[in-house]
Amino acid sequence: VLFRSQIRGKRSPAVFELPADLRSDIRSVLDSAPPDASGWLRRPDALPALMLLNARLPAEEAILALVHCLKMPQCMKGYLALSSSRLIYAFKPETGDPQLTAIPLGAVSQFVFDAGMAVVEFGPERREIDVGFPGGGQYSLQVCERVRAATQKPDPYSI
Repeated sequence: VLFRSQIRGKRSPAVFELPADLRSDIRSVLDSAPPDASGWLRRPDALPALMLLNARLPAEEAILALVHCLKMPQCMKGYLALSSSRLIYAFKPETGDPQLTAIPLGAVSQFVFDAGMAVVEFGPERREIDVGFPGGGQYSLQVCERVRAATQKPDPYSI
């Protein structure tokens, strides 16, 4: 069910209600998001990506952080999620089925971000995924800080 709310006299974007069959960890992350980020996290155009993440994530793997993003340069709408063991991208292309890419945290060689974008480099073939954060702001920075901390490898030269 979609609805619109009034915030400071401006119309906010349509958002979806949380589905009844949504995993409790994902529900908790969505419920705890600040109001400015919540509108982006619940955008209807990204719901298919969220439901794919909900359906495909193993029960023993928990979502710790989640942020709405756009995959560049295709502008596919979806999510960057940090789980207990992987960095997960869930996207819905303009046409076709939602897509899920799950990267083990140890396979991430570099994660670079700012308030408006992030780039992850991973795998032996050095693949990259670029995403933009249309809502930007403090919430996306906090999620990216958590991702960086989870993917940061110890300096092999430090003693």
